[in-house]
Amino acid sequence: MTQPAAIEWDDPAPGGLLTVARALRTLETAVARMPERLDLKLRLADALFHSDRMAEIVVLLAPEIEAGGTDPELNFHFGRAAALVDALDVAILPLRIATCANIPEAAGELARALRRAGKDDEALETGLSALDLRPSDYRSLQIVARILLARGAEERLMSLCDSLQARSGRYAASILAVRGVAAAVLGRTAEVVGLAGRDAHFSAIRLVKEPGLDAALAAELLGHKDADALPSVNATRGAGKRISDLHDVGGPAVHHLLDLVRTQIAQYLADHSAFTAGAPARRLQLDSWALLCGDSGHEDWHIHPSGLVSGVYYVAVPAPETVDPLAGAIGFGPLPLCEDADTLAWPRWELRPEPGLLLLFPSHFAHRTWPSGRPEARICIAFDAVPHVEDPPA
Repeated sequence: MTQPAAIEWDDPAPGGLLTVARALRTLETAVARMPERLDLKLRLADALFHSDRMAEIVVLLAPEIEAGGTDPELNFHFGRAAALVDALDVAILPLRIATCANIPEAAGELARALRRAGKDDEALETGLSALDLRPSDYRSLQIVARILLARGAEERLMSLCDSLQARSGRYAASILAVRGVAAAVLGRTAEVVGLAGRDAHFSAIRLVKEPGLDAALAAELLGHKDADALPSVNATRGAGKRISDLHDVGGPAVHHLLDLVRTQIAQYLADHSAFTAGAPARRLQLDSWALLCGDSGHEDWHIHPSGLVSGVYYVAVPAPETVDPLAGAIGFGPLPLCEDADTLAWPRWELRPEPGLLLLFPSHFAHRTWPSGRPEARICIAFDAVPHVEDPPA
């Protein structure tokens, strides 16, 4: 075993210490008392977004838009919400305003809205323009990839990914994940296996820890006051709860586990030096959250675009009541960016987690989970090791 990588761990930026539910109550009261305050309305719109209450955002902000409001953030929040409730006729212009003002995420949301409106040429142009400014803009890259693959332009997509990677100058999970799908469509199997195969930097270990840690973790997380409903704006679906910003709201057991995870990530980066071209990031921050999923709770296919290394630790896993090998499982495979993604020659594997299992993998590895079908919560702590933005390219 190689010496662990020398990593300087930064503290994540302070998260919101209020749960979404409590923030909503506070902001709704504030807006009712001071309806002239646009800044409060925008904060409320953000909280409503994370509560999946898109129609309420449209109602909240429509008077400002109809009065000719030009504030870029106002237009972004309104346009994004309107698009998500299929009001594309009123969503696109505000998203154009926000995009022209370089509001982060606006171009990707505009490209998605344009594509849903059947305006693929304009969606492609918007996505490509956004990538000119931000090579790792994941939403825009997704839309561009779907359009190019649907048009049989996988060679162009490969060239685009190569150009974006060269301009990015560092590991970019979104670019590698999309490039892998293009390579698979082109039949470049060896390249795909090297990029996304199980032997390519996937780690599954039983974490060595103190007796009783899992019980202490479960006790801290079950009934946690900061648990919110699973947000559908992420990949999570079905029944369950999420606790965000564990660095802020986690108890002693959670913080002890996160220290163990940092140690394992440092060892992982040393053992997989080729993963970052032999020069792993020297400064990372560990973003972490807990998921408590029961019955129908699961996650659709996704990657972790901001991360370098991602992973999950399983605290409690109810035994499945079915012979279905996928009940409660986690699986790895290609991002579904094209219609025939299920038939691509791609390394795929699934495993049923157990308490005490720690998975580590590059953040470009696409993955999903399946519902357990059990009422008891499957408790896990997920995390991303995110490179410091000022690190020089590897």
